[in-house]
Amino acid sequence: MALLWFVALANARGTAQWMLRPWRSAWGYGFWLIGISALLTTAVFLMQARGFSAIDFAVRFVAACVILVLNATLFIRKNPAPRPLEKGHLALWLIINLFLVMNL
Repeated sequence: MALLWFVALANARGTAQWMLRPWRSAWGYGFWLIGISALLTTAVFLMQARGFSAIDFAVRFVAACVILVLNATLFIRKNPAPRPLEKGHLALWLIINLFLVMNL
């Protein structure tokens, strides 16, 4: 389950980066990135659950935020290089969501 969380968080972060690309230099970009990544990850895991409450959503959202904040240094690029436009995260994110929706 921990590996699934990591894969979902990493792909959600890549998808959020792609979504927030126009605002990359804006103030608060990192907070938006963490929030949207946590929201996307929470959405994937709640799509699996048959019945869930607002407390389930809040707990999973906070857990995803904490994990992203603690691992932020792992995701930061250390050397300056131009970033290519990566659409692989978005494609993988859509495949995961389609797989989960089809299996419900």
